[in-house]
Amino acid sequence: MQRDLTTEERLKILRAGDKLRTWSSLDDERLCVLCERILSGWQIEILRDKGGRYLLKCPTSGCGAFAAHWFYVGNATARLGDCQMG
Repeated sequence: MQRDLTTEERLKILRAGDKLRTWSSLDDERLCVLCERILSGWQIEILRDKGGRYLLKCPTSGCGAFAAHWFYVGNATARLGDCQMG
């Protein structure tokens, strides 16, 4: 069983695991473009594989998204609109 992470550990893991975007705090929000859910750093699932590496996952049931599928909220909304029009 995995122990609970401290706030500092959680933020450090998010920063290391999401190379595309900056995390200033766990209150930062991202939009998952697969399930269209807005999530904060507090909500993102942090799992650990057998090799000890941390994996970031969207907390929405059935959504297979990871950090590459999360965008800054304002930017993601614009991108989704572009995709639906084009």
